[in-house]
Amino acid sequence: MVMTELKLRPQKMSLLVHVVDDLKAPEDYLFKDYYLKKVKIRISHGANFIRVSRIGIFYFSNLAEGDYTVTLSCPNYVTEQRQVTITSGASSELQVRMKPGYDYKVYGAVAFIRGAVVDALNNRPIAGVRVRALARTEEALTDEKGRYMLYFKDVIDAGGESIDLTLNHSLFQSALKTLSLLPGQKITMETLKLTKL
Repeated sequence: MVMTELKLRPQKMSLLVHVVDDLKAPEDYLFKDYYLKKVKIRISHGANFIRVSRIGIFYFSNLAEGDYTVTLSCPNYVTEQRQVTITSGASSELQVRMKPGYDYKVYGAVAFIRGAVVDALNNRPIAGVRVRALARTEEALTDEKGRYMLYFKDVIDAGGESIDLTLNHSLFQSALKTLSLLPGQKITMETLKLTKL
């Protein structure tokens, strides 16, 4: 008896992506009430898929199994990147809260701090420095150019809230910087220098 090889087609899966404004959407939000408009999405998996949404929701069908990089960008918001694994026989859903960027129109109790961190020895930018506001939840990692940005939703002290920023990196000595932050304020910090251990 002759055996015939049976070739199965790879099963195609789907991905649903919800994008909301982190500043406006409460933790228990309903998706449709806080969708972010004019979001551009790029999905990389060998080839790139690029779409722009007017309503903050994306649906991709007929995806092959594998690992995907999802990059989301929007004017006046910080670019977000996520890794998604598409598995056989399953549909995936991704929920992303996009944070306002430094050019975001500030109002109410919102405030921003941005700056850069360099090596004290050679003034080269340091990537991967954890910049955190003590006694609060805000934190960020510096990028390849040593830059960071923190945004605060609830600065309510009209006289100025004291913010202690800690800077930590495994190869450098930690540092502490204290500043006063007002509601509606944007602060560009002087470049901070860290010394190697």
